[in-house]
Amino acid sequence: MGDDSFTIPDNVSITPNGWLRIPKIGWVKLTRAGGNPYADHEPVRATVRRDCGKWYAVVLYRMPTPAVQDDGTAVGIDMNFGQVADSLGNIHRQPRRRGLHARKRRYQRRISRQVKGSKRWRRTRLRLRKTQRRIRQIRHNFAHCVSRKLADSAHTVVVEDLRVKAMTASAKGTAESPGKNVRQKSGLNREILATG
Repeated sequence: MGDDSFTIPDNVSITPNGWLRIPKIGWVKLTRAGGNPYADHEPVRATVRRDCGKWYAVVLYRMPTPAVQDDGTAVGIDMNFGQVADSLGNIHRQPRRRGLHARKRRYQRRISRQVKGSKRWRRTRLRLRKTQRRIRQIRHNFAHCVSRKLADSAHTVVVEDLRVKAMTASAKGTAESPGKNVRQKSGLNREILATG
């Protein structure tokens, strides 16, 4: 039920039609939407991991460094609550995940009432992990798409120097001086960290 991973550090063997050789296991078929875009390059290392019962392989390839010409273009980034604005006038908003967060909280409440180790507890735990994985994938996809657009739009990208650790500090305070609006601040912290 846990997350397992191992690394193939060298001598990675991948066939042109997408078969990966794992030591002591054998050949495993790799599938990727759109096929392998780096089939012509040399694989250097592979990491195989299990997440919520599914196995994933991350393969690193050796590629030549592209020659990039500095054309003098630059873009500035302003990170806001749930969105990212750039100096070109574009606002990149995060996808809504309210239903997934409500589902996650519902599963967390349910699993706290169930007997640990029981069949229902394991089933709820798997559903909770799948929901958390979906939230993580949406957040990762948003960060990847926005960073790709910004990298394509200009040669130099300038990001404001935010002290995110200080911004997302808890507001609960101490026993002598308890904080105010702790629940609201925790929701704000979650959205700030999700913006990336």
